[in-house]
Amino acid sequence: MMRAVFPVILLGLGLVLGLLSAQYMMETASGATPVAQSGWNEIRIEKGRWQSIYLVGHFLLRGQVPPPRGTRFFARSLDDDGNSLRGDCQVSVEGKLPDSRWWFVSAASGTGRTTLDAGQAVRETTGETNIALSVSPVSGNWLVPPGGGAYELQLVLLGVSDERDAAAPALPRVKRLWC
Repeated sequence: MMRAVFPVILLGLGLVLGLLSAQYMMETASGATPVAQSGWNEIRIEKGRWQSIYLVGHFLLRGQVPPPRGTRFFARSLDDDGNSLRGDCQVSVEGKLPDSRWWFVSAASGTGRTTLDAGQAVRETTGETNIALSVSPVSGNWLVPPGGGAYELQLVLLGVSDERDAAAPALPRVKRLWC
């Protein structure tokens, strides 16, 4: 009897551990490529990469459609100093956004998503864009973070090169101003 039960227990344990590890890989977007010295991670789904299954699952678990070809998707949950992005803090996204046909900056958490796009944003005369993420009204480009807890900042660039080895563009800085 023990000879039959032990393999079944091992098989069940292996299945549970496999499911838990797959869920962890999807939740943390395992396989995302860190962009050098910027704090951003690029999530790029490519044919033939085994990580792409988990990256597609990352979007599907959140009720989102994975980005199509010609789209570059960058995400981060920490500011430039390594502090977690939280809804009760005011955060500034500063810098020149990369050249693209269209772009979106969004703050997303499990409770919702708020978005600012190229058509709504006001740019400086230097070509830079400054976006404030705060629950309090701010003049200029203002984005209200969803909820009061932690959130993920996302930058989506549409209509850019989809070359496999294309270098990541210069991405904006993210600074916490106050909490």
